[in-house]
Amino acid sequence: MAESKQTADRKTVQDLFQTTKKTSPEDLLLNYNGILYPSVACSKEIFEALETFEAREDDLLIASSPKCGTNWVIQILSEMVSILKNQETVLDHPTLEFGNQQTVERMKKRLSPRIISTHLRIQKIPKSFFQKNTKILLVIRNPKDTATSYFNFHNNLPGLPTYESWDLFFKDFMRGNVCYGSYFEYVSEWNKYVDDEKVMAVTFEAMKTDSLTQLKKISEFFRLPLTEEQLREVERRTSFTSMKEKSKNTHGKIGEALFRKGKMASSEEKLTKKEIFRAEMKKVAEKASKMKPEELQFKYKGILYPSLLCSEATFQAMEKLEAREDDVFIITYPKCGTNWTIQILHEMLFELHNKEPTLDQAMLEFGKPDKYEYLNQQPSPRVMSSHITYENIPKTFFEKKTKILLILRNPKDTAVSYYHFSNNNPVLPSYESWDLFFKDYLSGDVIYGSYFDYTLQWEKHIDDGNILVLTFEDMKMDLPKELRKISDFYGLSLTDEQIKKVHEKTTFKSMKENSGNTHGNLGNVFFRKGEIGDWKNLFTEEQSKELDAQFEKYLAGTKLGKMINYEKYCTF
Repeated sequence: MAESKQTADRKTVQDLFQTTKKTSPEDLLLNYNGILYPSVACSKEIFEALETFEAREDDLLIASSPKCGTNWVIQILSEMVSILKNQETVLDHPTLEFGNQQTVERMKKRLSPRIISTHLRIQKIPKSFFQKNTKILLVIRNPKDTATSYFNFHNNLPGLPTYESWDLFFKDFMRGNVCYGSYFEYVSEWNKYVDDEKVMAVTFEAMKTDSLTQLKKISEFFRLPLTEEQLREVERRTSFTSMKEKSKNTHGKIGEALFRKGKMASSEEKLTKKEIFRAEMKKVAEKASKMKPEELQFKYKGILYPSLLCSEATFQAMEKLEAREDDVFIITYPKCGTNWTIQILHEMLFELHNKEPTLDQAMLEFGKPDKYEYLNQQPSPRVMSSHITYENIPKTFFEKKTKILLILRNPKDTAVSYYHFSNNNPVLPSYESWDLFFKDYLSGDVIYGSYFDYTLQWEKHIDDGNILVLTFEDMKMDLPKELRKISDFYGLSLTDEQIKKVHEKTTFKSMKENSGNTHGNLGNVFFRKGEIGDWKNLFTEEQSKELDAQFEKYLAGTKLGKMINYEKYCTF
């Protein structure tokens, strides 16, 4: 079969970069109008030809400084277009300044929409792109990771001069004495255009930490009407692992150089969402250490809340949250399996959609008031959890008939776990003795109020049809069975093999071992024992009888009381 011209263009560039092994380092660079370019790919001839290049309004132009995610975004747009047109993905889209006069002529003949990329400085981009109001996607990356990636790129791509050391490259990078010139001048020049409706800037870091949101923004910007399911497919196809595995097919021998690591923090400066979450927790803990016990809590509508995590303004702003029918909403009284269940749902969604956890926003009532604007912009399905009472849950969840997963735990184990949690979590008031805590727990004078009032409120609603009630104890005794219930309730349709994988990742042992990664220094606070019957180590017989009386008063004879299986788990 005859090779297409497009494929020929791609192979020509690959071959050029490979044949430069015989070229002396000083011949690898072309100085054109004061800026360096790779001489094997660029020429005075093509720069002159570009002056008369005719842009189109529906061109998809990607502008970026080198090593900021260019090939990644090219692949993203290629997948978007191929899915919309229901055709095989074509990846050999032109880099504007690579090639020769014939390359430009072939570009002119390409069918719309043309996906074109460039590293050219803004004043060097053909004027026709601005005259035609072509939409331009600007991709930027933090300069430290850019520099590190560029250094490795230089030393692995034959078409660029190599450097004997990082120090020598760093010196040139800072002076702008590298291909395409100064990173800082490049970004600074674009600053004047970022408010133009025809220009949208995305960052490498945002795409790494929340790719689905960024994909949605890109598709909307270029008016590519992809469904959420199609966007998830694009996300799957354009993960770094997927692209690296296919790089030999897509980019030939230079694939390995183009897809090296694709990580943030190769400079150890950029934090992932998980690291930001842990860093924020650490800051809050440090602030709490300087506060008096009474300052660590505040009362809102008659219930105590942790003052460093919640605020009246946040509760008021919560009403602005727009619930969705496909939200995944987990409700628990504190220490009834909250973090366990959050992790379970995240692992399930990861199996289905490769959707990374967002622990920083998991608790509905935690954080600043502006968090709900952020949540409103997040793609579905969103995993959220809360300890707030039924009457304080935003009405939008009930109006949208959002499915709610309620996790219960026997009140005696809950009390003991809550006591240890209070004494080990710096944001909560600590207690000098178990007896003092037990007194407050029984009277409901603890953070989030009375266990019994909380549970009893849900009794009236468990038959509403959109609520699934599970118990901590049943999850401990037969987790795979309860995982299947959760999967079926949310319509996730996990296979038995996927359920098995989720089970392996969400046993208490597995989560405790991984707690340092997920919750930092507070990992052991969130995942202490996770046992049934630990209450017998602290309760006196008298205290056991007192709590028995409370259970009899509030929950005996109720459906939820029966589910808790009080006699089995709480007999002294």
